[in-house]
Amino acid sequence: TGIRPLVHRLIDEFIETGETELANAYARRLPVRAICVITGLPEKDDAWIEECQALMEPIDKFFNYAMSGSDEIMENARLAAHALDAKLLPFIEARRDGKGDDLISRLWRDGPALMPDWGIPDMLSHVRNMLFAGAETTRNALASTFYIMCTEPEVMAQVRAGGDEAIDRFVEESLRLYGPVHYRSRRAIDEMEIAGCPVAQDGPAIAVLAAANRDPARYADPDKVRLDRPNPRDHLTFNYGPRACAGAGLARMELTESVRAFIERLPDMHLDPAKPKPEYGGLALRDWKPVNVRFTPGAKRG
Repeated sequence: TGIRPLVHRLIDEFIETGETELANAYARRLPVRAICVITGLPEKDDAWIEECQALMEPIDKFFNYAMSGSDEIMENARLAAHALDAKLLPFIEARRDGKGDDLISRLWRDGPALMPDWGIPDMLSHVRNMLFAGAETTRNALASTFYIMCTEPEVMAQVRAGGDEAIDRFVEESLRLYGPVHYRSRRAIDEMEIAGCPVAQDGPAIAVLAAANRDPARYADPDKVRLDRPNPRDHLTFNYGPRACAGAGLARMELTESVRAFIERLPDMHLDPAKPKPEYGGLALRDWKPVNVRFTPGAKRG
């Protein structure tokens, strides 16, 4: 896939140094570039991507404080959205014939079947949303996975010995144990009762995914990484049902390819005892950081 070369290219950028902070040097950078690979945007143009990420910050701030934000926050988000549209528009215009295999071309081909008046505004909305969809959550999942890799030597010995199946199982356990989204707020369509608690129609209901993923009635040793669970994907990290994460497959691919590459190329990776230790933090979105690591310097793949 296009993800595997990207994973190795990012590792190449620090593997000769013998040390790095993975949350920023790798976990922050991979998800957006993976979306660029799929959409056909310039995944190797670091300056362009950094500019896009900078424009997303005021937009994210608006969404995070939509109910209590100031007029200034709203205006900054509006200006940033227009600037981001200007950076995306040339790529969208260039694929208008819909002949490519990238996602932008496919949107041009399939969009009119969704809406007869499909046009540039629809393309900009979809591409802008896709560019950063899941970027923060996948970044958090990667950072937490690296934390486990550096702190669970017995587990990692099992992963190395177990090959691809063990890697897949390890990724699912990482997602279960340190899911990047700890809860989801919802509203009830109908009046109902959940575990004896009444919920009014249109009333709030908060699904605490992190608690469900560590439910001792569901999982033996819920706070431990176990590669022998009968159904490794039996967790709620990507939600469930119609609201399940549409990008779950891509996130799993990024995590799996990353674990495989790090085992191969940085086999002795460990936390740097001279640097600040990782801390688990955040509210709705949580992860371990910083992840300062050391390893035997290796060679670029070129």
